[in-house]
Amino acid sequence: MQEGIEKFLKHFIAWAILLMIPHIFFSVPFSLKLYGYEFIALVGILIVFYTHALFAIPHFFFKKKYVLYCITLVSLALLYVQLFNCMKPFHEEFLNLVRELTFGSPRPKPKVVQNGFIPPHLYMSFVVTVAVSAVYGSSIHHAKQEKLLRELERQQITSNMQLLKSQLSPHFLFNAMNSLYSLSLKKSDKLPETILTISDLLRYVTYDSNENMVNIQKEINYLLDYVKLQKLRLSSESVINIEVDNQNPQAEIAPMILVPFLENAFKHGVDSEGIVNINCHIVITKKQIEFHIENKKSIEMQKDKVHGIGIQNVKNRLYLVYGSKCTLDIDDSQDLYVVNLKIKL
Repeated sequence: MQEGIEKFLKHFIAWAILLMIPHIFFSVPFSLKLYGYEFIALVGILIVFYTHALFAIPHFFFKKKYVLYCITLVSLALLYVQLFNCMKPFHEEFLNLVRELTFGSPRPKPKVVQNGFIPPHLYMSFVVTVAVSAVYGSSIHHAKQEKLLRELERQQITSNMQLLKSQLSPHFLFNAMNSLYSLSLKKSDKLPETILTISDLLRYVTYDSNENMVNIQKEINYLLDYVKLQKLRLSSESVINIEVDNQNPQAEIAPMILVPFLENAFKHGVDSEGIVNINCHIVITKKQIEFHIENKKSIEMQKDKVHGIGIQNVKNRLYLVYGSKCTLDIDDSQDLYVVNLKIKL
């Protein structure tokens, strides 16, 4: 709120100073009434300036919607001329006041023959207004982009640290060590494979997650390894299905984007008897990545809404990394938790 007021005052002062130029450099006497007229005379210029700078430039020009951008420019030009025609009587009174204050008495206004639909001076003022507003709108756009990039870098560092702490938490390591210990007591043939699985999990979290983008298969492999490790401590009655249709092996994704949803499914889906029911479908095409996961809630979690620790974090990362290129829908019903994520490539 405070920032908005300060910004408004800065713009107000800037336009007020601009209106002082005739009084400073062209010896036009200062008058509050004249100054008020000048402010009203700026209505058309203000509308064109801010509409072009704050709407047409960011929403059409920089998004490469050039047809809509051109239509907006033409519409602004027509509106500008129409406003000028509607305010002709006011402009006559304004000019008479300028002559009276400057020369002592009104002087006859020289006749100006206008050729064409747009008078030359009106055309020039429109072009200058559009040009200046384009510079202003571009500077705002680039400033926002730089701010977003800085925020992304900061958020990326924070996210990586949070994810690292989450994955390397004592609870995670404790369960992993217990699984290894249990397998060693049984002298299970699965022990070497499990050690490699844990090693792959730690390697992905420690090293690969520091990259901005990774191959989608690495993320999928992490999910499969995570499930493999979780199965060691769950009941044999558990149902965990992960189906992958990878039609685009070269696709890339921000690391650890899908992981929190799988972790959340285990966290809130395992009941007191160690039974969990999870279904996950991943489809990767040349155009997008579709990720669907659902889990039945345990009796304990049905009493309360599910609020996964990493869910809000991954929402922020999705917005910062992909923006409008992704859609996330979460359906949190009484006994089922469903996540649908689509990322355009």
